[in-house]
Amino acid sequence: MAAISSDNRSLNSAEQNNETSWYKAFGAGLLSGAIKIPEGIVSLGAELIDLGADSDTAASVEEFFDKINIFEETAEERTIGKLTEAITQIAVPGAVGFKAANALARKLTTKALKAKRRNALDTLVNIAKLER
Repeated sequence: MAAISSDNRSLNSAEQNNETSWYKAFGAGLLSGAIKIPEGIVSLGAELIDLGADSDTAASVEEFFDKINIFEETAEERTIGKLTEAITQIAVPGAVGFKAANALARKLTTKALKAKRRNALDTLVNIAKLER
């Protein structure tokens, strides 16, 4: 078995004397990322309100979510926490969007196949050609 080197050159300066374990940072990244999903949605709405009403709503929203998200500091202490937080923010909404798009595609495909069986699709194509 190889000996573990005490050489810290592969760590960035923030991680060298860090006492936060990788699994604690990973868990904090998951939770912080999950909190930042609705934060992004609400922040976008607040930015649009600020744009139209010239108010300071976005700053209030940021302060509110900074108080709620107690995991952000722990997640940002290690690279694994930062990466997990970012991936969570992308993967969760992406998976929901993929599932919704897949359901819509299946529904449209089913309708098209039913129309094809009734020869309604051929009729619609012929009508579209005549209208040109």
